[in-house]
Amino acid sequence: MERPLSAVTKPRVLNLASTKYTISFTEVKRGIDIRSSDGRAFTQRLPVRARAQVSYVRKRRGPSAPCKWRSSCFRELGLDISQLSATSRMKPTEEEEEEEETNTMSLLAVSHGSFAENNTCSPSEDMSEVADEEEQSILYSMVTKILKLIAREIYLSYKFVSYDLTATVLPGALISIVSHIKLNYMLGSNIKSAPLWRNLLCSITWTWLFIYAFTLANQTQSAQNGGEDSTNKPSRPIPLKLVTINGGLWRLGLVCTNFVLYGMYLGSGLLSATWVACALILNFVDASLNSLHWLIKPIVMMVGTVVINMVNISIVAPSFINYPTLIFMAATAIAVGLGSSTHDHRDVEGDRVSGGRVTLPIMLGNMPARVVTNFLLLCCWATLHASLLYLNRPFNAATSFVILVWCLLLCFRTWTLQSPSEDHKTYSLFVYLYSFVNIAYYWAV
Repeated sequence: MERPLSAVTKPRVLNLASTKYTISFTEVKRGIDIRSSDGRAFTQRLPVRARAQVSYVRKRRGPSAPCKWRSSCFRELGLDISQLSATSRMKPTEEEEEEEETNTMSLLAVSHGSFAENNTCSPSEDMSEVADEEEQSILYSMVTKILKLIAREIYLSYKFVSYDLTATVLPGALISIVSHIKLNYMLGSNIKSAPLWRNLLCSITWTWLFIYAFTLANQTQSAQNGGEDSTNKPSRPIPLKLVTINGGLWRLGLVCTNFVLYGMYLGSGLLSATWVACALILNFVDASLNSLHWLIKPIVMMVGTVVINMVNISIVAPSFINYPTLIFMAATAIAVGLGSSTHDHRDVEGDRVSGGRVTLPIMLGNMPARVVTNFLLLCCWATLHASLLYLNRPFNAATSFVILVWCLLLCFRTWTLQSPSEDHKTYSLFVYLYSFVNIAYYWAV
């Protein structure tokens, strides 16, 4: 199979030895260097436009098979090649090793004297080949840049949301799975619902955008007002200088827009817009409202919990949005809001430099705030217990007992294990309690 040498091929040297001289063909970007060790007049850069046909033949003989050269290939050069070695010193390339039959390559050259009559194509054909190759190179470069940009944005989004995945994406995915199982149980084998992977993909995508919008607002606002994350979470993108504040604000606008549009596609545009409003209010409120942060934050978390659960249920089974579900989800949201102060104990030092943000530990002091937190954790259990008792399902009493033990464990840890690392573990256990309550939706409603 004959193929022209690419004008952008990587440099490659073909050395042939004889008793008189060595000839080297070096493929370069715009032509071929022909060099002779005896100092003859063939050491020159040859342009692309006019070329002579110089071919070689190689039979496949394994990975290190040498290249056989026809003596007639060099007759036009005016060189005495009668004693030229039959093999070159260059090992075949990987591409050449894959070819099983005879390969013929056209090496670009120019006539020097008698070469003009051996040209195999016109300059216009050469230029069109070069233009086609340049277009392919530009297209490849554009596709590569786009893929790298997409990969970088995915990586940055993960860096923004990595601390909050277990508090949002995990419980959202769990309640989608539970709703899917519950729906199939109710429908039986006669009617098939949408496949689980499709519902789960929609759930994870929507919930990822949900927390991405919030963390962008939170982290850009934090960087503007003293850099809390530099103290509490230095591995986030803005403290690491991976993203500037302006870059975070641009991403915030794009993510919020796409989040609302995707919510509209899923039939939950109003709930999605409500969450965007809550995120902006919490993170970009006037500085005078920072003194109420301890009150505003739990309310926003309650709204966010309702939004996450209701949207993820509606993705799978909109018919499940009924009165019992609303009762259970309202109780879950209130419980999450009451227990949100467990998050504040680990971030006290960063909150002190965040531009006046007032949380329970800052407002009341360490030990009084822990007393209040424990009381609120018991209120979490009381709220969930009341809803489970009202719904009156077979396993609700056992579920309430598990939640009570869980809350008592959280109270014990909050009171006895007082360090940022232990407070983080306590908050993580509270997040897993939220996931357990979402799983309990299967039998509690």
